[in-house]
Amino acid sequence: MQTRILLMRHGAHTDNVLTPQANAQAFKVGAWLKANGFVLDYGITSPIERTMATAQKVAEGHMVPDLAIMRNDLLGDIAADTRLPTSAVAVLKTLATEQFGNTSDTSMAQTVLKMPEEFRQVMMRRAQETAEFLQQLARDHGGQDILVVSHAVGRIEIGINWLFGARAEEEVLRITNVTPTCGVYNVVFEDGLAVDERLLDVE
Repeated sequence: MQTRILLMRHGAHTDNVLTPQANAQAFKVGAWLKANGFVLDYGITSPIERTMATAQKVAEGHMVPDLAIMRNDLLGDIAADTRLPTSAVAVLKTLATEQFGNTSDTSMAQTVLKMPEEFRQVMMRRAQETAEFLQQLARDHGGQDILVVSHAVGRIEIGINWLFGARAEEEVLRITNVTPTCGVYNVVFEDGLAVDERLLDVE
């Protein structure tokens, strides 16, 4: 039985509120998914408001505004992870600035492997728990299309790496391509096992 998890990054935001452009982009994603044969059966997001707002706009674009959407802590971002010191994100940004001169998503992703061991260990656990959460979701919702909205760098990419067999720190935490805002991966499961993933070319 095939299950498709549509693993999506939230839209661009200001102080956790989606920008008008992000609202339009998320709506467009929903319309594109509908036009290309994806059926939204269920939605789940991180506890952060921008992910819920993104999911709701996707559902509107898909013409299923009453889609059941739940929140789950296992999809949360780095800043909200209580296993990390409150200064962790500031340290990550400082190191990214020192090495690359900016704090872009790409720069911070490339800095993760240079962070202290405590941070890297938590990131490894985040990768594993994200992958295991997606696997369980696929088992619980076999045969369905599930929208999952989460965060780049600290969830989506490392979770996919773990899901498809990476276990060494260098493999799990090496992020070569940061998911763009409102970017969507189609992660395909067969009988609960991940068999394919690709970033959808939403036009």
